[in-house]
Amino acid sequence: MEEELLKIKKIVKELEDVRGRHTELVTVYIPAGANLQETINMLRQEYSLAQNVKDKTVRKNVMAALDKIIYHLQLYKVTPKNGLAVFCGNVSKKEGVSDIRLWSIEPPEKLTTKIYRCDQVFILEPLKEMLTEKDVFGLIVLDANEATIGLLRGKAITVVKKLESTVPAKTVKGGMCVSEDTLIQLEDGNIIPIKDLTNNKKILSYSFEKFEPVFTDSFEIFKKKVKKSYKLIFEEPSTTLTLTPEHLVFVISKNGIEEKAVEKINVGDMLLFLHTVCPKCKDDSTISSVLSQLLGYFLGGGTIDGNRVIFYNKDLQLLDVYKKLAEKVSGKKTVIYKKGGSYELRLYKKSFVDFLLTNFPKISKPRREKDIDEKILHLPKNKLKHFIRGLFDAKGYVDQAGIVLRMTNENIMKKLQLLLTRFGIASSLSGPDKFDRYELRITNVLYISKFKKEIGFSSQKKATKLNMVIKKYKSGFATRVPISGIRKLIENAGLKKEDLNKYIEKIYGSNLIALKVKEKIKLTTNSEFYDLFVPKFNCFVANGILVHNSQKRYDRLREDALNEFFTKVGETASQIFLQQPELKGIIIGGPGPTKESFASSAYLHHEIQKKVLGIKDVGYTDEYGLSELVKRSSDLIEKATVVKERELVEKFLTELQKEGNVVYGLNETLQALEQGAVDTLLISEAMDLAEIEKLMEKAKSYGTRVELISTDTPEGVQFKELGGIGGFLRYKA
Repeated sequence: MEEELLKIKKIVKELEDVRGRHTELVTVYIPAGANLQETINMLRQEYSLAQNVKDKTVRKNVMAALDKIIYHLQLYKVTPKNGLAVFCGNVSKKEGVSDIRLWSIEPPEKLTTKIYRCDQVFILEPLKEMLTEKDVFGLIVLDANEATIGLLRGKAITVVKKLESTVPAKTVKGGMCVSEDTLIQLEDGNIIPIKDLTNNKKILSYSFEKFEPVFTDSFEIFKKKVKKSYKLIFEEPSTTLTLTPEHLVFVISKNGIEEKAVEKINVGDMLLFLHTVCPKCKDDSTISSVLSQLLGYFLGGGTIDGNRVIFYNKDLQLLDVYKKLAEKVSGKKTVIYKKGGSYELRLYKKSFVDFLLTNFPKISKPRREKDIDEKILHLPKNKLKHFIRGLFDAKGYVDQAGIVLRMTNENIMKKLQLLLTRFGIASSLSGPDKFDRYELRITNVLYISKFKKEIGFSSQKKATKLNMVIKKYKSGFATRVPISGIRKLIENAGLKKEDLNKYIEKIYGSNLIALKVKEKIKLTTNSEFYDLFVPKFNCFVANGILVHNSQKRYDRLREDALNEFFTKVGETASQIFLQQPELKGIIIGGPGPTKESFASSAYLHHEIQKKVLGIKDVGYTDEYGLSELVKRSSDLIEKATVVKERELVEKFLTELQKEGNVVYGLNETLQALEQGAVDTLLISEAMDLAEIEKLMEKAKSYGTRVELISTDTPEGVQFKELGGIGGFLRYKA
């Protein structure tokens, strides 16, 4: 039987290499028990139809192939026991030359498929399926991070499914972090990257008990190198935040507000955004409202050129406004020049230039290096609004959807988005676009109206357009936190249910709104990430978004996530293994105790659980882990061909190194065989079929056992490279 299977394998391999120039290769499968004469009659009809093929060469070759198949089938009285597979066609590689060849195979199993096909290749799938080894073992290697599910079919290991876990790593201080450029808001109004944060500052946090933002100096800072992170991109309003996979954020769900690890966040999840922030800014008497507005315009549309300051705009009416402001601040007359389709407002005064460079060095830098000076960030609302108005006068505009501002400086735009929250205005930030610009938009009519009331435009054109946009909208809304979420937070905080009513008013006056996840991007990095532990409030505000602090232990969360992952692995593996009727058993492996936890619980289907043969320690949980699992499980799958073959070849190689009772090489092995000295003959399946048949026949005459060695394993390949023939000796020849 093994010899017959080998012959069929060789023929199938030969047929795989045949390619027709056109659809002129004919495949015929005749099922077991089929009426042979009916098949012959059907082929005669196809022969007649082939006469209508337009291409002369194709017509000639197809008719020749059909004629040859019909003649071959007439040699049989009835269909063979298991059916018949016939392949015929032109195999010539020379254009215009015909070489019609025919192959006929009686399959090793009953053929149930009826096929007639003309194609550029032969249809071989039904035969290949019969040649597949039928003994199948299920393989699972896993730990808390990933799992790989595979099949051992005969000698070949196949990876069927890989699963990644979302189980947070066991955390210590500093385990859950945000990227170093994440903006933190301070009580004095300053906005800084978390990498610049020191312990003598008060940071923005949130009290779920009082349901209001708070500033606290009770926090610890941790720093660590991170290789893996996720960038969350939000909409309504738009912003971004980059965090480590295990960092927890607050998510609005049907059950209320829940903590969720970033790696488990899905597109569409709703996080919490603070749209109103009130830092305790102290007034600076050296900065008037007029100067503040001029500084805002200078940041967006001004520059220093030697001893003069230049302001640019196409709107002459607007420049007239800033002409008055500049003259009031500097005490110096200014001049407006027309330049092309635009205007320039020029202020010639060296002392004012020096004043800007000394007191506001960040906004005085070249365009791409500009930033907002701390003095400006510290301004109270009544002066800060003039700075923002100046910036929007210079760079902002109004379209049909709302208010827009574009700049190429991302850092300024991110800070501006947070500055607007001091006025209860939520805005969307996106970019960069193809021109390397970032865009800030205010589109909700509630926030557009607040902008008009709190900040406004100096430009009459922009103010008119703004009024038209507001009139167009009938109403606006912001996605609030559901009452169920508030109730859950209050109860978790240990408050009594009867205290709930007094919080209802705070709910509707809340400065928290929902922020929808639009996209989640997995990043590979080697950057410093930072982490805060805020013991009193257990949260902080990052880029305006409320996130959990890191220090609290999350054993329960990890346990739940691990259970969820094991359930997914069990369901996936069960689904795969239940589709394998020849499944002989399951082997589970992996590093550490995780595999035992998985194997001892009811994660697998009960029918599959019965087939678990054992558990093995392996160092990997990928395809290498599957190979290692098979190597370590020979005691469990001793009947599997791969184990027998590996042990056979390894024993042969060991004896060869010791110059033991083995022989290799064609001539040497033949000589030993003819002397009756070979006990077991090893032959590589890669050898020529005719040579294999000759050797097997000779082995029979000397009572020698024959083992065919495949090339599906590394050991089999190594044996082939040694010549592909050898044997164990009964005695030294």
